[in-house]
Amino acid sequence: MSYINTNMDMRMEIENQVIEAADYKKSPLNFELPNSDYRWMSQIKPALVLLQKGGAQTLRQLHFYISRFVYISGCGNLASLSTLETLYRGKDAHMAAFFTHLLPAIASLALSIETHFPAGRLAVIPKDQKMLLRVHRRAVASIVACSFFCLLKEKQKGVEMIDYNMILLHEVFSENVMQSKILSYLQYFISVTNRSPEGHILVGRNTAKENVHSTYANSKARMKEVVVKDAGGIEDSVEAVQIDFANEYIGGGCMEAGCVQEELMFLKCPELLVSRVLNTVMGPKDAIYIKGVEQYTRLEGYGWDFEFAGPEKDPLMNVKCGTVIDRDIVAIDAICFSGSSANQYSHDSILRELTKAHSGFSASLEFNINCKKPISTGRWGCGAFRGDSQLKFVIQWLAASQVGKSMVFYRKGDHELEAAEKVVGKLGGLGVGELYEWLVKRLKERHEGVSVFEALLM
Repeated sequence: MSYINTNMDMRMEIENQVIEAADYKKSPLNFELPNSDYRWMSQIKPALVLLQKGGAQTLRQLHFYISRFVYISGCGNLASLSTLETLYRGKDAHMAAFFTHLLPAIASLALSIETHFPAGRLAVIPKDQKMLLRVHRRAVASIVACSFFCLLKEKQKGVEMIDYNMILLHEVFSENVMQSKILSYLQYFISVTNRSPEGHILVGRNTAKENVHSTYANSKARMKEVVVKDAGGIEDSVEAVQIDFANEYIGGGCMEAGCVQEELMFLKCPELLVSRVLNTVMGPKDAIYIKGVEQYTRLEGYGWDFEFAGPEKDPLMNVKCGTVIDRDIVAIDAICFSGSSANQYSHDSILRELTKAHSGFSASLEFNINCKKPISTGRWGCGAFRGDSQLKFVIQWLAASQVGKSMVFYRKGDHELEAAEKVVGKLGGLGVGELYEWLVKRLKERHEGVSVFEALLM
């Protein structure tokens, strides 16, 4: 069944509320780009022009340029270019191609920042504020190129965010991880210089305003269908809204050594990096919505064992809503319970996670975009954050059902979720309000050693 919606009325709804990212005066927060710096004309632009013309032919020469950029942007101290050095060791032809063709192309992309954003500023979506921004994909490429050269100013007035630049990726922490990350970003640059990207990317923030407890306790909505899958992952459901198990700072450790679900999603779709520039930290009621990014790379493995596996032909490349690729991603951050996992069963913790899921799962509805798409999700906050996968399953099922969406759930071999189908079969005939009240009641009465599923099925 296809959920693609290219209806003209829907596109008009988007047009009525979208703000161009370059229209920085529409937001109280702004991101200052390199061409807003007083040193753009005297130092930054001339250096980029030299790089564009092949002015760096060795790693030592490139280190000289990037070190100057790092000093200007204030993003730290670049000790070396160890990742590139390790990557190209013994590969003279590949290194020559990098310096002769790819590096000048990346410099050209960075120089185009002043064409795309002549004012040198971008709108940033504040915390706890609903807003939808649009930016052209070629403009995104220029921003990512500036990140490669460490040109993005780290300290932005009023904006709480971290790590805009690739400085740490240039220095080896884990040889395999950093090389795979750099290769993913280099593949992106190869792709966008060989085929100039068309269309736009939408980046929005949805924030819950209503009393979520009242909404769910009084809900008359019915529980929706759930498909539980063992094989594959969230991104395999290309016609669904894909859930990013996000850090409160979207992208998490994508610019460092992080290599779990969110970071790998950003490596497959490097255009997601623009969401870091257009957002500040998420509040407890916030979710970030992104539409229109392309998948450029293929990865194999997970965690410290993941590897770059070459370019990827995006199955959604020619499936579009107007000028936007029809890929929907929603970022929601979970509470970290690593200090005390028992806290997650309190009513306050359940409401916080339900509010977060509600904001994320309703985002496309709030922006009138692809409202019929199901939710593709899984073990949200159940790794290092020590979330109870059974509880998170029920919370996400409630949120999806309340906003009228079915759910595809990837359990990734989690034995704690073996009874998920039984729970759906037994409780799927309830209303959202009934299951919410039953969950709250049973968790209060639950004895130690009794799982969430067992409590609900008693």
